[in-house]
Amino acid sequence: MRILFLVKSNNESYGICKGLQNSALFLSNALNLMGFFAEVSTVIDANGIDKEVDRFKPDLVVIEAYWVTPQKLKELLVIYKHKLPKTHWVVRSHSKITFCSEEGQIMEWSYGYKTLSDRYNFKLSGNHQNFVEDIDTILDYKIDYLPNIYQPGYSIYNNHIHHHETINIGCFGAIRPLKNQLLSSVAAIRFANEINHTLNFHINTGRIETRGEQVLKNLRALFYNHAKHSLVEHGWLSHKDFLSLVSKMDLSMQVSYTESFNIVTADAVQCRVPVVVSDEIEWINKRFKASCGSIDDMVKKMHKAYNYPDWAASINTKSLDCYNKNATNVWFNYLTKLGLSQD
Repeated sequence: MRILFLVKSNNESYGICKGLQNSALFLSNALNLMGFFAEVSTVIDANGIDKEVDRFKPDLVVIEAYWVTPQKLKELLVIYKHKLPKTHWVVRSHSKITFCSEEGQIMEWSYGYKTLSDRYNFKLSGNHQNFVEDIDTILDYKIDYLPNIYQPGYSIYNNHIHHHETINIGCFGAIRPLKNQLLSSVAAIRFANEINHTLNFHINTGRIETRGEQVLKNLRALFYNHAKHSLVEHGWLSHKDFLSLVSKMDLSMQVSYTESFNIVTADAVQCRVPVVVSDEIEWINKRFKASCGSIDDMVKKMHKAYNYPDWAASINTKSLDCYNKNATNVWFNYLTKLGLSQD
């Protein structure tokens, strides 16, 4: 069973290592451990797909996210219906409809993908059940649920040594309004004031998405005019280097308005860093979930996570392990249903 994950490169805006690429690499690692043969290929655009498919000759092609137009995908499916007639093709969405509302082509392309599934060995899929159910409602079209699996293959741990004068809080990932970084930073300032610490609020500025420029502008202005606390900006890093950075945090925040998995939070849990998130990151323990619009609730959960870091890390590690086990079963059942076996 040969599985090829295809990711579009965009080094100018995404940096060395992208979330989609990491997601595909982790899935590839997990499937290889299960006895399948999986690989990730990065292409400049859809015109590079045929070269990689011809080279790898996969039984399953997984296109990570919406970046191949239905028209181009149809061309590929027509060609490979004859060249590799038994190969299955999947486009795998990484977003819920809430986030899709910021991407103007999502609905049009979803309808286009639906028409292809009627004639070719192709299916649309999503990494969250909500997307799967919403597409069924919108298109009257059953799509597959193919979740993330977090399997980086290496670990870096935080030793939870609290400093007496400073606190480092990470709010990493792409800069965009739905990530809620600005309100999270205000909550972080209040929390630091309550424990009488100087705050270093860490963000990534290597990837700015829809209307994210305004979020970054406000974050910079907030901290520029604050005498005590600081905004620390990091570029986009390789995953190992990013884990090393995350491991130095006292807390990680992802109180987002929409998420389908959130690798950054999994990174923090992997490093045993306490987290405060929103309900959108479902696999995190409920004790560390705060309301997106309530600074009071965020600060309350930050105190809980910060004061009991080993307990928080242990609980969320178990939650991530449980999620991974369930996701692994979903993938195994899916591949078995396709009639594709392990090596």
